Amino acid sequence: MNKSLSMHADIVLKNGVVVTVDSDDSICEAVAVKGNKIVYVGDNAGVGIWVGDHTKVIDLKGRALLPGFIDAHMHLGMRGQNAAVIIDCNSNDVTTIKGIQEKIRDAASKVPKGTWIKATGYEQSKLAEGRHPTRDELDEAAPDHPVQLTRCCLHMGVYNTLALEAGGITGPEMFAPGEVVVDENGRMTGLLKESACTYMWDKVVYTKEEYMKSFKAANDLLLSFGVTSMHDGSFYGEDTIGLYQEACRQGI
Repeated sequence: MNKSLSMHADIVLKNGVVVTVDSDDSICEAVAVKGNKIVYVGDNAGVGIWVGDHTKVIDLKGRALLPGFIDAHMHLGMRGQNAAVIIDCNSNDVTTIKGIQEKIRDAASKVPKGTWIKATGYEQSKLAEGRHPTRDELDEAAPDHPVQLTRCCLHMGVYNTLALEAGGITGPEMFAPGEVVVDENGRMTGLLKESACTYMWDKVVYTKEEYMKSFKAANDLLLSFGVTSMHDGSFYGEDTIGLYQEACRQGI
C-alpha cells in the first residue's frame, strides 16, 4: 500500500463546533476518522494532513458534532418489535375497535392457526367506543390464534381466550387485586394490568427471524438519532440474550 495513502483518513469533518466531552470540555473545529478510530481532533488547519484523494470530507458549516449518545435504560427488543413485527394500532390512526379487529383479522389470515398475533398502541379514551377492547372482540377477529393487544403504555393489554389459556391465567386470584379485570359476572374481560400483563410477555412466542428483524429495526432507528450504545432495561431469558450475541456477531 502507498505509505501516504495509509496516513489518510476515511472521513474528515471540519468547520464545526466539536463537543469533545473530554476532561476539559474542549471545543474544537475538526475530526478525522480512519477505520473505526478517531485519529485526530483539533483545528481545521491541523486536519488537512489527513485529507487524501479518497477521503470523504464533510463541511459541518458551524453545526455541532457530539460523541454518540448512550441510552442508560431502554428496551431494544421491544422497541424493534413495535417498529418491525407488531401490528400498529395507534389510536390516532385506528380510531375504533372495529378497526383494530380488522387489522388483527387481516394478520391472522396470513399465518397458520395457532400463530401468535401481536398488536399494540391503542389508547381507550381515544377510541370511538371510549373503552378497552374485550377478549370476545379479539376472539371474533382471530378465533384460531392467540392474540396480544397491548395499550400504548405497555403496562396493560387485552388478550383473547387462546392467549389467556396459553398463559395459564384462570382468574383474578392469580395476581394482585384489579390486575386481572373481570366483568360484573366475574368473567375475565381479557384486560390484564401491570404484573399480570408483564407475566404474559414471556408467554408470547416470537420466532428467531422476528427477533433479528426487531433488533435490526431498533438498531437503525437508534443510529438515526445518534444513539450508539444502550443498556437494556429488560431481561428476556438466556435464549434471547444468545440472539443478542448472534445479532452482534452478524453485525445487525
